[in-house]
Amino acid sequence: MFLDFLKNKSSSSSIKAILDRSPIVLKAYELADSAHKGQTKSGEPYINHCMATAESLADWGLDDSAIAAGFLHDVVEDTKITLEDIKRDFGEEIRSLVDSATRIKAVKYDREKAEAETLMKMFLAMTKDLRVVLIKLASRKHNMRTIEKLDKETQLRIAKETMEIHAPLAYRLGMFQLSGELEDAAFKHLYPEEYKWLLHNVKEKLEEREKYLLEIKPIVEAALDEEKVKNARIYFRAKRYASIYKKLLRHEMDLDKIHDLIAFRIVVGDIKDCYTVPGIIHKLWPPLPG
Repeated sequence: MFLDFLKNKSSSSSIKAILDRSPIVLKAYELADSAHKGQTKSGEPYINHCMATAESLADWGLDDSAIAAGFLHDVVEDTKITLEDIKRDFGEEIRSLVDSATRIKAVKYDREKAEAETLMKMFLAMTKDLRVVLIKLASRKHNMRTIEKLDKETQLRIAKETMEIHAPLAYRLGMFQLSGELEDAAFKHLYPEEYKWLLHNVKEKLEEREKYLLEIKPIVEAALDEEKVKNARIYFRAKRYASIYKKLLRHEMDLDKIHDLIAFRIVVGDIKDCYTVPGIIHKLWPPLPG
């Protein structure tokens, strides 16, 4: 069953390797597959959601206990499996992770009664283990990737929660790529006309801007190396549609006033290089006046 599943699903190499070497993660997968048998989520077999959640946790470098809990994060709420069953078969650590993930899921967001900031603090306060919050974010990431299969009312509810809770929470944790992905996915459903306008008016698509950044990164690295700048770390991003729109609102919806659709950040080890690096960059790309 497990081998058939991997053949029929595009899984990341990291989760395949972990399932191969970790008996506890494989055991969690097998229990989730059995417990959710016959159930669907967003029109797909429920195990697809469990697998996607575990994949994200593996890609983020979490430990085997967290990945196992990722497979099991919905079994207590949605199947006949109990916390006692999980403790017996997987131990107290994984039982605690699943229990906390279940309790966080039970917190319902009501925009009229609670501010998003308050709920974010509640999420963090409910658990002493940050892995629980990461399980929640991994689950929401897959939810947003399959949101099209839900009815309109559910789409709007989940998108609103994601925009006001999960995307800011990921940003707060320094998970900027995840935050941007969640925010864009929510923006598309909450503001469909504005999203279509951006797709039509922003000349370079997100994928094209990201490709451009990947192409110029080695040019920058070579220039820094030539000038003997050591231990420089390069971070880059293409501004996402939701972020562009928020900035446009501050600039009379004039795209010509938005100059950071792409951005590079170069972190160096000493103050001297803070002055050296702008000179290197300006040799490659002369700065625009003003």
